[in-house]
Amino acid sequence: MSIISSTIKTIGEPIFESISKLGAKNLRRVGINCFSGATFEGSNINLNKIKDAGIKTIIDFRSEASKDFALECKNAGIEYKLFPLGHTKANPLSQINENIVSEDFVKGLKEIIDTINEGNVYMGCRYGIDRTNLGLVLNYLLNPKASTPPMILTWGDFRTKSVINKTLKVARKMIKKMTPEQKALFDLPENYNDIFQNKIASLLAFNMRYA
Repeated sequence: MSIISSTIKTIGEPIFESISKLGAKNLRRVGINCFSGATFEGSNINLNKIKDAGIKTIIDFRSEASKDFALECKNAGIEYKLFPLGHTKANPLSQINENIVSEDFVKGLKEIIDTINEGNVYMGCRYGIDRTNLGLVLNYLLNPKASTPPMILTWGDFRTKSVINKTLKVARKMIKKMTPEQKALFDLPENYNDIFQNKIASLLAFNMRYA
């Protein structure tokens, strides 16, 4: 699988290098001291070493996460946050029921974005690709502090426009279905519509050049 790293090269470099050396799969640098990749559950990676590398919080996008992994994180001194996301292949709009985005989902997403902004975060799903892509795109589009487009990873040794477009389509539809009151939770600026369109354009431009 061909993996292309994020454009941030200096901030968080020691953490990135440390996690990379531990063998994290599909590792991406996605913000200031914020990283994503495959879950550590079931791997040979010692969570104590992840903590020593500088990670304070693990965000898990899986729906099938085990309680044992949450306990392992706690024992290693790492805060664990479970935020299940629908798989963009099998059930891409699982967060939308009858065209309504649930209050619990929106509040949970706001908490995740606040956690990302605190830094020293590692987030991911089973492989660190599909659901992780969706989580990173939602953060980028709804987080006023997110300025760098995330790299959308795909399966195989090449990148496809269809995967990039599908991930973006799911995120845009979820945001479109949010009520004005739900969107207000994210402290978005008054000119958000313009910023939203600019971010979409930047995300596409950043990813399509590798497709």
